[in-house]
Order: sequence, then C-alpha cells, then structure tokens
Amino acid sequence: MKRLLFILAAFGIASAAQAQLLPTPHQQNPDWTLQKVEAQNSAGIAAAPPPATDAMPNAMQKSIASAGNHRRVWDAQRQLAYEWMSRPDEMAPDKLVLVREQRTGAVYTYARKAK
Repeated sequence: MKRLLFILAAFGIASAAQAQLLPTPHQQNPDWTLQKVEAQNSAGIAAAPPPATDAMPNAMQKSIASAGNHRRVWDAQRQLAYEWMSRPDEMAPDKLVLVREQRTGAVYTYARKAK
C-alpha cells in the first residue's frame, strides 16, 4: 500500500479515491475503457510489441522508467507492465495505456474515459 501511495504521489495525484491512475485487467476500471485485447499467437510472439519489463520480473517492486514522454511502469506483484505516452510536464497517462500481462502475454489497450 505504501508503494502505491508513493507512485500516486510521484504522479501528483491528490488522492487515490478521486481517480484511478492505471487500469488492471480482469477488474472494474471506472476511469478506463477497454479498447482491445491482443492475445499471444501460436508462435508465442505477442501480437503487439510488449512494453519493456523489469529485468527481474519476480522482484517485489514497482519500477518507473521514462524516456521523454514515453513512460513505463512494472508492477511485480501483479506481473503487469504498463506503457503510455504523456504530456512533457506530466507523468500520469492522459489518453491510452498498454497493459501487458506477463503470465499470459496478453496486451490490453485502455483509453481514459472522458470527464
């Protein structure tokens, strides 16, 4: 819980109860709409390039990496890799987020609901 609050504080979110920062597959996501799901094909290659993940996917940590406006977050507990583009002055996603489920290889595309 402390890690989640740290991540939210890093993104400048006032309260976790006000807005859902990142969507989670197979759960209700009140601030996000699922656009599409791309499953792994029979060759074991994801249909879309997967977001970069932590070198140690079983590490009990969340890591944030960024390059310009391109952001990546690894949630080791849920085995989810998040990837999105944000505005230059913000870290939080504002439009689309790709979520790659490490266990299944499925890639979910979520869009933020209009306010």
